[in-house]
Amino acid sequence: MSSHCLIIGAGVIGLTTAYALLQRGHRVTLIEACREVGMGTSYANGGQLSYRYVAPLADAGVPLQALGWMLNRDAPLTFRPRLDLQQWRWCATFLAACRRSVNQRNGQRLLQLALLSQQQLHAWQAQSPLADFSWRSNGKLVVYRQPQALSRAAARRVAADSQQVLNRQQLLALEPSLAGMAEQLSGAIFTPGDEVGDCHLFCQALLGYLQQQTRFRLVEQC
Repeated sequence: MSSHCLIIGAGVIGLTTAYALLQRGHRVTLIEACREVGMGTSYANGGQLSYRYVAPLADAGVPLQALGWMLNRDAPLTFRPRLDLQQWRWCATFLAACRRSVNQRNGQRLLQLALLSQQQLHAWQAQSPLADFSWRSNGKLVVYRQPQALSRAAARRVAADSQQVLNRQQLLALEPSLAGMAEQLSGAIFTPGDEVGDCHLFCQALLGYLQQQTRFRLVEQC
């Protein structure tokens, strides 16, 4: 059964949601406060489509780090202890998820979700005449100066089968422009399947397609 769906916010999430709903036969009204789509976080997004770089928040090092975060207003995780049974139940569940076995299992789940996202983007690119948004599939190269840092990164790979650990010689063969600082480098992790794209241009490309659909309406500066 077809529904009329209302979406608030025309960033990349709102626009992709609108696209998916239209694909399923629904009517969509998209409301945006700005004069254009993709003018918030989506405007200057980093543009990395790093599907194989996933990490659960619950990690063995997080509980100790959280003590310092409590004093930092810009911390990635804010925690204010209070006499609340639900809060402490959540804390117990979070700490249990920090165990290595659980962390690895959750990492694999996140990886599968990320790869599904990549498959969906490729399907949309094949199905719809989206305007160019500077999409490229050049892979991702993360360079390390310290051998210890490279070893830790190699050990923590979630998608080890599709991420290559390169020594210095292999790194320079792949990226010769780094030859001038070769002595400062230990190696790299190369992920051939990762991609890049301009998030703001992607938002505009999606809008261009959506506005051709009779079941879509955009309300701006609302």
